[in-house]
Amino acid sequence: MPESYFIERDPALDGLKTPPNSIHAEQSVLGSLIIDNSAWDAVADKLSEGDFYLRSHKLIFRAISQLAEQQIPFDIITLSESLKSLGDLDAVGGLSYLIVLSKDTPCATNVDAYAN
Repeated sequence: MPESYFIERDPALDGLKTPPNSIHAEQSVLGSLIIDNSAWDAVADKLSEGDFYLRSHKLIFRAISQLAEQQIPFDIITLSESLKSLGDLDAVGGLSYLIVLSKDTPCATNVDAYAN
């Protein structure tokens, strides 16, 4: 049975306008980075965790950034271990969501377009 993911609604934010965002683009950026670490060079100076709309994506990007700074490869295993050590693995949807990100990304070479 496929797992489902949901986003908790915060009633305090109901009156606020939603900033421009594309969840699919965010997923594709993160998936691109997971499947091809060299994609980091294309987005490192362009994106920060604040550019991501979903909290889970901010946490994943932060963990990838930290691994990149330490020159540690960020594949599904190292990324999940990093998120686990930070106490964020469950908050991002667990290992299964990281797998979804990598499997559902069409092409890592398009990371620059996804980042824009």
